[in-house]
Amino acid sequence: MPIEIIIDKEKNRTTHIATGKVTFKEALAASEQFFDNDPTRDLLMDMGQASMELITSKELECLTLYFGLHAERRPKDPRTALVVTSTLDYGLSRMMQITAKLDKSKTLFEIFNNTEVAIAWLDRPPDPAPA
Repeated sequence: MPIEIIIDKEKNRTTHIATGKVTFKEALAASEQFFDNDPTRDLLMDMGQASMELITSKELECLTLYFGLHAERRPKDPRTALVVTSTLDYGLSRMMQITAKLDKSKTLFEIFNNTEVAIAWLDRPPDPAPA
C-alpha cells in the first residue's frame, strides 16, 4: 500500500504519506483505518510524492462525504491539511474542499503545495468554531 500512516498522539495528528498513483481503494482503506482507531484532531494528507489521477471525481466525492459522515468521531475543531504538488491534484483537491463546504463539514479543510507550510498551519492553535 503506498500510504504510510504515522500517528503523533502528542500533537494530536495523524499523517498519511502517499507515494505513486493512489487508488480509491487505497485512499478509502487509509480513511477507514484513521476513523476506526481513535482518530486525532488533525490529519495531514501528504500527496507530494503521489498522484490522485486514478481516482474519479465521483470517488473523491465519496471519500469527502465519508469524512463528513464520520467527523463526529474526531476531537473538537478537526482540521485536515492536504498537500499536493501537481495542477491536476490541486484541482481534484479543490473539488473535495468544495464538496466538504457544501456538505457543511465540521472539519476545516485546507490545501497546500508545501508540507512545511501545512505543518505550520496545523501547529497553530485551532481557530474558534463559528457561532
